[in-house]
Amino acid sequence: MKKLLAFLLCLPALYVFAQDTTYLDQNRVRIEDAALAHYYQVTENNVKGENTRLVRIYDISGQIRLKKNMKKPGPDKKTEKRPLVRETINYEKMYDRDLFVLDGEVFTWWENGQLRRHDIFEQYELIEGQCWDEKGNETEHYPFLIQPSFPGGIDKLMAFLNRNLRYPPRARSRSITGTVFVNFIVERDGSISEARVVSNTHRLLNNEALRVVESMPDWEPGFADDFPIRVSFNLPIRFLLN
Repeated sequence: MKKLLAFLLCLPALYVFAQDTTYLDQNRVRIEDAALAHYYQVTENNVKGENTRLVRIYDISGQIRLKKNMKKPGPDKKTEKRPLVRETINYEKMYDRDLFVLDGEVFTWWENGQLRRHDIFEQYELIEGQCWDEKGNETEHYPFLIQPSFPGGIDKLMAFLNRNLRYPPRARSRSITGTVFVNFIVERDGSISEARVVSNTHRLLNNEALRVVESMPDWEPGFADDFPIRVSFNLPIRFLLN
């Protein structure tokens, strides 16, 4: 009976440390064929409690290159008060499609095994961080995550929207106004894909907002640890009548 009890007590650990391994190419993009992999990623679910995970990336020789803690945001007060613009960006689409965000420590290493960075995040926000060169000398800190951007920046994006957006005549005549949120993906090469309306607004406004987004030029792509990533972005487009 004691042996049976001991076995049963060990069962929860099989779930707490459940692992998932995926293979990545030279750009750390998921692939199916292990023979073509340059890296592999090991994900441990629920390592610190519910809705948490630990992600490690190794090169094909077994040298660890990245380690990060992630968490699924809950409906706490801090999350609810975050600015809308920060809620619209999901940098983790390359690694994670369940909207887990950085929460805790992030480590990356150079090819020679030297520690490259050590950052601490709290609910996606950087708290502190350090970076080192390949010889172990501390260097100026630079962002682990770089968001994609419209060519020329936000002012050029606003100018593009103002120049190309056309108020639908039927919507104008019926005094239809509102803000349309269009979700799209900035691909690793900066191109725009998978544009769709995610707000509950009038179809006339939705169609025009979607048309303009799909006509945008390529963006500057986003990066994580110097690797290009796919980034989900929500763009609000407001229709107002004077």
